[in-house]
Amino acid sequence: MQQGMQPQFPYGQRPAFGPGPAAPRALARGARIAGALICGVLLAVEIAWAVRDIRDVGFHDVLRSWLGLDLPGREHSLLATGTIDALLIVILAGALTRARRPGAGWAFVAAGVFASGYRLPGLWIFQSDWTDGAPLHSRALATAVAFTLGGIALVVIGLAGRRPVDPGAAPVPSRRGAAVAAGVLLVLIAVQEIGWEIFYVQKYTTDNGFPGHLYEHLLTGETTISSLLAAPSAYAGWLGALIALAAAVAAFAKSPAARPLGLAFALSEVVLAIVGLDVWHTEKILFKFDHLPTYLKAQQIFLVVELLLGIVILVLLAVPGGEAAPRPVAAGWGPPRQGFGAPPAPGGWGTPPQSPPLSPYTQSPPAPPMSQAPRLPQQPPAGGGFGPPPPLPPDFPPGDRPGGS
Repeated sequence: MQQGMQPQFPYGQRPAFGPGPAAPRALARGARIAGALICGVLLAVEIAWAVRDIRDVGFHDVLRSWLGLDLPGREHSLLATGTIDALLIVILAGALTRARRPGAGWAFVAAGVFASGYRLPGLWIFQSDWTDGAPLHSRALATAVAFTLGGIALVVIGLAGRRPVDPGAAPVPSRRGAAVAAGVLLVLIAVQEIGWEIFYVQKYTTDNGFPGHLYEHLLTGETTISSLLAAPSAYAGWLGALIALAAAVAAFAKSPAARPLGLAFALSEVVLAIVGLDVWHTEKILFKFDHLPTYLKAQQIFLVVELLLGIVILVLLAVPGGEAAPRPVAAGWGPPRQGFGAPPAPGGWGTPPQSPPLSPYTQSPPAPPMSQAPRLPQQPPAGGGFGPPPPLPPDFPPGDRPGGS
């Protein structure tokens, strides 16, 4: 008997007076202004470095160097900027253009991850003995500090500056199927990146004819960086794998973070794959499989695979999904119906409080009043039913009101 009087709710629905779904959140106006200022400053610094290189060697040579058509140190002295700098300009500019929209928070997070992640090695590179006396040493160190702190600030602003908003102003995630497919491809890219780094650890040893500590130098950047501000190649490989995994997790969770983070990573993957193929072409051994060891053949093949996967991810994440449909409200708390009330339920259930009066043509004695209004909608017995539902209680959470988000 006691079990039969327990409140019953449709599967997947919670009581309407519970905590309910979290309200949509988007970046507050002050946070958007702060994020835009940081993006603008970092973008100006990047452009200033690019202008410095263009004045030094010309736009044509800078562009060829960014594309991998001119190898570092061959045609001219070592440049300050490289391919990553061109990517940072695009990513920061993209985040800056999103600053006017409430959904700019995740764009700031993506820009902050790339800015701080790819500039972090400069903190130890430009404080090492082997960089003493390098040209523009102090400016490069200041740039590394500014980008690391500025990138962290963008991440904090994007995460902590969000406030509850109307559903129409919240950032829209990708379509469910597209997000899952992109997540799978991101995991594949991350796995192959990690696999290559593990292979390099075992390959670049003195037993295989390579200088000692070569992989360590590729990780720390000692005497191996391709431009003044470049991230070490092994470090960049591990960082790319981590970003890909983070974007994949966000995609599987259908989080709005998946779009900006996944798009930024896919763009970098496409550009870096093209540059890698350009380097092989410059060395005149692109797809010259007759004279290459197996692992170098695999490197070229995987560059093509990364290029194709990056393009597919861009296509999958480029189109945002629709707004999430509002969750149905649990039965029993809807707005009162218009018209005549329902007859009282037999068996002592009584009528809910504040039911509309009966028709004058069907007057009947009212049910005895209940000592206390029921706090839960109860399951009616087989022989009768409830009348109109009671009005919403005063402590009814705004997020769960019918028609709410």
